[in-house]
Amino acid sequence: DEHQQPGTGSTDVFGGLSGFYLLSHTSSVFGSVQIRRAGRNDFGYRYGDVRMASVGIERKLTETFDGVVALDFRDAGRDLAGEEGHDPNTGGRVLYVSPRLSRDFGRGLVGRLAVQVPVVRDLNGTQKERTVVKVGLTWLF
Repeated sequence: DEHQQPGTGSTDVFGGLSGFYLLSHTSSVFGSVQIRRAGRNDFGYRYGDVRMASVGIERKLTETFDGVVALDFRDAGRDLAGEEGHDPNTGGRVLYVSPRLSRDFGRGLVGRLAVQVPVVRDLNGTQKERTVVKVGLTWLF
């Protein structure tokens, strides 16, 4: 199954724009748009083109904690499964609410906890889009 592997197995082209605006020394708003055009992998499979957009607000909660609430939108075309044509159970649109909490541990180390909750789903065929939890560390050196 193509969707069980990490990545697309192909050469893909991405493009996008992003920006932010400082509301105050403790708050900002941000937004971004991105498109992805996937190539075919070695088995002739090609993921559908994807358009994504995000808008959100970030606020400093304490000296070490920041909070974010964002809306993330994804619109994906149907995948092309080689000679079989378009896969009817791929593609569609999803809108997520995405809260995130980050903590500055000092010395360039930042931890993040994020949740992406699908609130509107318009998916093709038989698909499930569930809540995703992300945990990460970034080290700026």
